[in-house]
Amino acid sequence: MDADVTQEAREVGKRLRELLEHPATDRPSLQRWTDDAMRFSKCWSPSLCNRLPHELWHWLSDADVRFENPEYARIQNEWVAGVIAWLEAGAENRWQGADHPSWPRVGRWVLPTVALVGLAALLLCHRCS
Repeated sequence: MDADVTQEAREVGKRLRELLEHPATDRPSLQRWTDDAMRFSKCWSPSLCNRLPHELWHWLSDADVRFENPEYARIQNEWVAGVIAWLEAGAENRWQGADHPSWPRVGRWVLPTVALVGLAALLLCHRCS
């Protein structure tokens, strides 16, 4: 990797660390954080973008979910801290770190719970008739 991309990776890592360390604390700051992150991410070179794990784009665009869900925020932020450290070290190769963990899905248990309750009710009604 050339020296320009290595330097860019370090600068991107530094800026991402700033974003990580200063999350949104209210709705207006959430909008500013999101706008800043999106504007910032459009400035990266294709050479660097090709090395980045695609989950980084999720982290950049999920500030609203992290704002509402502390567990989601914790999991995403722990993972992205590793990406930031890799970038700050110069991102010499493609990301070889851990795949992102299973990020919780908001409401992921709603449908299965409703289905199980419905099935249980159906079985109970069937047994009674």
